[in-house]
Amino acid sequence: MSEDKSELEAESAAPEILPDQALAILHSQIIVAWRDVRMDRQNAAKELRSGCAEASSILADIAGGKGGAGFASRPSFGLIEMKWWALEVLWIVAYVAHNMGAALERATRSDVRAMMIHHHPELRRSRDLLAHGAKIIGDQESIPWPRRLPHPEDGTRRSELATDIFFRALAWIQHHEIKHIMACHGAATTTTESRHQERECDDHATRWMVSGSILPNKQHEGTVVALFFLVLREVVRGYTHLDHPHVAQRVNAALSRLTKHKLAKLKLRFALLVDMLLQSAGHQTPAMKPKPTTAEDFFDDVMFELYRWAGRTFVRAEQRLSQLNPSSA
Repeated sequence: MSEDKSELEAESAAPEILPDQALAILHSQIIVAWRDVRMDRQNAAKELRSGCAEASSILADIAGGKGGAGFASRPSFGLIEMKWWALEVLWIVAYVAHNMGAALERATRSDVRAMMIHHHPELRRSRDLLAHGAKIIGDQESIPWPRRLPHPEDGTRRSELATDIFFRALAWIQHHEIKHIMACHGAATTTTESRHQERECDDHATRWMVSGSILPNKQHEGTVVALFFLVLREVVRGYTHLDHPHVAQRVNAALSRLTKHKLAKLKLRFALLVDMLLQSAGHQTPAMKPKPTTAEDFFDDVMFELYRWAGRTFVRAEQRLSQLNPSSA
């Protein structure tokens, strides 16, 4: 009890990190990582050697402030835009996916997952960190980062590993945006065309991440973390933009591209984390069912529920659109 009290006192006394500074220590590394992604010729597909811009000439800009898509491309300018708040959420997702995902996976063997989340200090920190990320998504801006929570400069091995995975997940997102530019994607005239463009970019990003990689397990984990970032963003927002495929379709399409190297373990961790997110959104999930299930069946059940959740958000979005613009109905 005294240890818990001293830990809480230490946490409450720790100063907060100011907005836009949580990832400041990684700024130069993000720039270097972008240069490596942009100049990489290892997996250069033929389609990337023609288009609106050469890959080596594409620029990336990191901006502060509120709002924005988080990650976006401007093909006519050969520019990829990243917001600090989105980068912060991506790092949070990398930390939570690697640490909480592994702990939840271990806990499934003894069926003590709920107990561990409430009583294990590291899982509490991951849970609180995820809640901080959800608030950032809701506000669409950087907010003070409690120093008691894990962050890139806390010097722990867990955070160092999270940073490594963060850069791999960021590479998937950047390759998605690169494809928009290289394919000269402009403003789509229909939702069908827009969704096709997004699927094309997802597919390119996943193929680039896994093709010819000498570290497939790390590239796979980076891809899975990028996908979990998409799920977290959609669940927190409570909707999917109609010009994008719904998130369950994007996840299934990307995972089907990955090789079987350690994929079963990553899929189980992903499913456990998504299950937890859906529960937090008030959705009935497979983990709440008493019947035991295999890891593969559990993943399939979670994806089924994610499809149901995403499908309902699509219906609500279409209803809102028809109310705002009756002529489109």
